[in-house]
Amino acid sequence: MLGEILHCVQDDKIIKIIMIDTETKMHQIEALKMDFSRPMPEEYEKIIAGSSFIRDSEPYSKNFMYVWGRPPREGSSVEDFIKQLQDEDTDDDNEPDLFKKRRLFLKELIKDKKFIDLGSGDPSRSVAAPALAKVCNAEEYIGIDLGSTPEQSSDISIEVDKDGFRFSKIQADMLMAVTKYKKEGGNIFFLSGIESHPANLTNNEYTTTLIKEMSRLCKTGDAILSVGSDVEYFGVILEQNGFKEDMSVDLMNGRVFIKQ
Repeated sequence: MLGEILHCVQDDKIIKIIMIDTETKMHQIEALKMDFSRPMPEEYEKIIAGSSFIRDSEPYSKNFMYVWGRPPREGSSVEDFIKQLQDEDTDDDNEPDLFKKRRLFLKELIKDKKFIDLGSGDPSRSVAAPALAKVCNAEEYIGIDLGSTPEQSSDISIEVDKDGFRFSKIQADMLMAVTKYKKEGGNIFFLSGIESHPANLTNNEYTTTLIKEMSRLCKTGDAILSVGSDVEYFGVILEQNGFKEDMSVDLMNGRVFIKQ
C-alpha cells in the first residue's frame, strides 16, 4: 500500500512538472507575441503585398552559407552541429589562425544579443544559424520565415534545450515581423539565402523599408550579418542607414555591418 501511495505521489509530481513546463511555454509564446505587437503602418502592407520576392519551391536549407569554419556534417541536427562547433572551438596549434579569429570575432559580436534569422528556412534542415547563435552565447535564437513546417501547430513555436537556451520560430513575412518587433537594441540580424536571388535584393521599396526597420531596432554595436550576398546594392543601403562594414576578419562569403 505504501508503495502504491508513493507511486501515486510520484506520478502526481510528474504530472505537475509537465503542466508547469506547458504553462511556462505558453507564457513564453504570449510574451514573444507581445514583443512582436508594434502596429504596422498601412503603407507597409501594400509594400508586402506588392513584393516580388522569389520563393524557393523546395524546403530551404541554409547550411552552405556558413562563416565559422567548417560546414555541418551531412545529416546533422542542430544538437549535432552545436557539438561539432564546441569540439572545434579549441586552441589547437594545428588549426588555421583564421578559424580562431573568426570564432573570437563572432562570439564577441553575438554574445548576449538576440540572434534574429530572417528567411530562416526549414528548421529541420537549416541547422547552422541556430547552432551558431547557441555557441556564440546569444540571448536567444529567433527564426523568421514564411514557410511552415509539420512541427508547427501555430504561427509561433518555442523550444528550450537542456541548457535553457531558447529557439523560437515565427511564421511571418520578414518585413511584417521586423516592423512589429518592439525591442530596440541588443539585436543581431542574420541575412542568408533571401538575398541569393538578385531580384530579391534589388526590390528597392521592400529592401529599403526592411533595412530602415532593422536600423530602428539596432543600437550602437548591434549588427547585421549577411552571408552569401555578392550584390553591392545591399551594403550601400546599410551604410546609408548608419551601418559600417567591419572587414577586420575574413568571413569567407560573410559580411558584417555594425551600427555606428
